[in-house]
Amino acid sequence: MLSLCGFNVLEVVEHHFQPQGYTCLWLLAESHLAVHTFPEHGRTYIELASCNGNKYQHFISLLSKFNPQPNKREHSIVAHYRLLSIHWHRLFTYVCAPALNALRKLLGSH
Repeated sequence: MLSLCGFNVLEVVEHHFQPQGYTCLWLLAESHLAVHTFPEHGRTYIELASCNGNKYQHFISLLSKFNPQPNKREHSIVAHYRLLSIHWHRLFTYVCAPALNALRKLLGSH
């Protein structure tokens, strides 16, 4: 599904829990996808974080075909789109630079 939506998979890490359960993380060029299963509760948690709204919407559209109307006996699906725009210059100016200056004062100039 990630490939169909145009996501670029960089890495995949997965773990099978004993006696049950599964977690898998896909590191994407656009952010990440995480899948966690909780068989003891009949639940699956799916989290998609992406900086590309079109790819995200396509993924949600495909995903909804697997679970159009969840109920208590079916696995639930959760997904969301995150777009965080940080102005790095402002971040450095207001956060990093003052912290570095305080550290220099604390350590003294050598």
